[in-house]
Amino acid sequence: MALSSDDLSNLSGPIEPNPLQKHFRSPAIQLKLPSQGNYWSQGALDPTLTGEYPVYPMTAKDEMLFNNPDALLNGQGVVDVIKSCIPAIKDPWAIPNIDLDVILIAIRIASYGEKMEFLSTCPSCKAENNYDADLKLFIDRPMDFTVFQETKTHNNLTFAFKPQNYKTINTLNMETFNTERLVRVTQDQSLSDDEKIAKVNEIFERLNGFTVSMLKDGIASITMDDETVVTHPGFIDEFIRNTDRKTFKFIQDSITAIAEKIKTKPLPMVCPECQHNYEIPFTFDNANFFDLDS
Repeated sequence: MALSSDDLSNLSGPIEPNPLQKHFRSPAIQLKLPSQGNYWSQGALDPTLTGEYPVYPMTAKDEMLFNNPDALLNGQGVVDVIKSCIPAIKDPWAIPNIDLDVILIAIRIASYGEKMEFLSTCPSCKAENNYDADLKLFIDRPMDFTVFQETKTHNNLTFAFKPQNYKTINTLNMETFNTERLVRVTQDQSLSDDEKIAKVNEIFERLNGFTVSMLKDGIASITMDDETVVTHPGFIDEFIRNTDRKTFKFIQDSITAIAEKIKTKPLPMVCPECQHNYEIPFTFDNANFFDLDS
């Protein structure tokens, strides 16, 4: 009589290996992280001797997660898929933003192959063109992260910066979604003026609190003129909330400039209709990026 899975789970003693194990998915590619493992929190990444990390194709369950809007919105779906496809990543929330796109691209390549079709409109002749991008180029492209080795000084304070992690990035996406929802609420004609003012104040408080959190997560340390080095996130958070407007803007502008330097470069395009050279930004949302039909 055949045993059910429940019967097997209740057996005591060793169970023979599954004879189908050799047909389980296997790593499709090996990935080198742009950060080389730097800027990861302790325990978030299981380092390898070679610095390369095996990337497995997505399972059917993984693909289903990208069709779950709630899992995508709160980020848990992305976290679960990354842990499934790259087991060496123990805490995907801690992925530095300089590694995030490359990790997602590697999972896409392992699952669907190196080519991905993009649709673009030529700015010159307005023709709509399909373009097969080689995603491997984005993984192999050298990246310059010396920007994080530079420091900036303002008001006798020296700031060192670090990449923000996926947790911060996902919080930004959620806050943007919630803020847009609140803005729509303020346009409801059935609300009284007092209710609209209350909603506007709520929006302001949310944005202010989140902006402080974003800046805090982009600062590695602040060195004072007496050479005291402050790295505690709580102290940095309190400083940002109580600093003057000019210092606040200096920090904000510095982190924005860093983000601009490390963002993924646009795709070069040549219009087949008029031969016009142009570029399109390499942007994606997780649902479309991991849709085989995209």
